[in-house]
Amino acid sequence: MPNDRTIIDVLEDVLGVPFDPRWTKQISIDMPTAHRLAQAVKTFYQAFRLPEKDRGEMRPYLTTSYNTGSDLLSEFVSFKRDQKFTPSSDAYLLAFLKPFLLYSHGISFYDPLPWLLDFFAHRSDADFIKARLPHVTRLLLEYVKIADLIRNRVVVPVSDETFGFYAQNRFVLSDSEKREIAANSRFPEPAEFLNLVGSKVKEQLWLNQRMEDRIDLYFPNDLYVPILQGLLRAASRRYTSRVENAERAFALAALPPAVRVHAACRCTRT
Repeated sequence: MPNDRTIIDVLEDVLGVPFDPRWTKQISIDMPTAHRLAQAVKTFYQAFRLPEKDRGEMRPYLTTSYNTGSDLLSEFVSFKRDQKFTPSSDAYLLAFLKPFLLYSHGISFYDPLPWLLDFFAHRSDADFIKARLPHVTRLLLEYVKIADLIRNRVVVPVSDETFGFYAQNRFVLSDSEKREIAANSRFPEPAEFLNLVGSKVKEQLWLNQRMEDRIDLYFPNDLYVPILQGLLRAASRRYTSRVENAERAFALAALPPAVRVHAACRCTRT
């Protein structure tokens, strides 16, 4: 079944080598191979769905909205023309993930590979594109080391296609959310800081719902917890208000027309 495939299966199919650290110590790719890999990875993520997890299973998503996730991404996609490929540094990803797996059942992160392969999506022999081939190789060797973790859905890389396109400005805090956060927060930071952090937490809540609880929230430190609590209180108040309004509308609809008008007038005065 397509949903049983992982990104490791795709890489093995295109490259023709086993992603097993006991056997694969080196990977060599050329421009045509990188182009095929770019197409295959893009096709995979367009159909990819996050695997389900048990209710008590924890799988935090290391969003790039925080330095933790963005630093991981930039480790592989940042590029300088005089940058040299150093094979000795190919343990970065495994070392990065280990601390998170000490306290969670799994981990999800933004896959740097599609970003790197975007340069190879169209056939080109430009030197600045060729110069990125060693960085693709480095990342592939890192995936060899964590291949079993990905196969067993302990480590779950995701891409833009996983969440679909969405605008960041949809997570601007409402006035009611700001009031709930400010009422129970003891931060010395200015309001701009709370608004920024609040929007990031709000984005995570939305991603969690969009993915049907297949990922969990991740916070860099405990300063984010009171902000989460404020957002949840604001959501609870909105829900309660909607339920009360719906019950009131239902009750009015059940009344005779003359009584309905009188009751509606009383409701507007209160």
